[in-house]
Amino acid sequence: MRCKTKHWIGILLLAAVGTAHAAVQCLAPDKTIAFIKGDSKELSFIDAQPDGDTQFALPGEDYRRDADVDAGRIQFVLDGLRYGFRTTAVDEFVSPDLASDAREILPRYAAWIQEQVVKGGTSFQTFQELDRTLRPAYESTPAIYLLRWRLGPADNKDVRGVYYLSAVLGSRVASVAVVVEKPEQLARAQAGLSRFATSFRLLEPDDPCPVKAKP
Repeated sequence: MRCKTKHWIGILLLAAVGTAHAAVQCLAPDKTIAFIKGDSKELSFIDAQPDGDTQFALPGEDYRRDADVDAGRIQFVLDGLRYGFRTTAVDEFVSPDLASDAREILPRYAAWIQEQVVKGGTSFQTFQELDRTLRPAYESTPAIYLLRWRLGPADNKDVRGVYYLSAVLGSRVASVAVVVEKPEQLARAQAGLSRFATSFRLLEPDDPCPVKAKP
């Protein structure tokens, strides 16, 4: 079942998404750090990627990272909400011989995640698409397709679940997820995903690498 869905704007082939970018790398491979910028009330993240590090921000300050996490994935608690961030190569879930654009890649990614969740036997397994948007290009970051979706209870009126925002950037999908366990958490969770949608980008050559950061 789908909620209100925005129309896609234009067609952006995967090859076109991989716009040339002078790779900026602050971190060692498979590392992610979080830090507060000045007097900001939000936490910024830098994530190491082969084609250049990416950056995004989430509202909040009270941050605690989980210690036992696979490479390429972080799990953490931020102001009482449980989040996860991961990037995944498109060829992990789309066959290389299939020509796909971002409009096809994101639903396939969501179905791939759902399949893993169902196999794992977790309580939230029902897919619900929430929104599709295209964010315009900004500086060296190309236009980015975004898909909001969730895995929740069979009853879509029950707002509990895991809410996702997934983006195609180059040959990878970046996805942030937040767990909503109580209805009163939904507004904060949605605000976090909205901030990710506006802030996620490639690092620019003139972006300073953070000196002090949380692991």
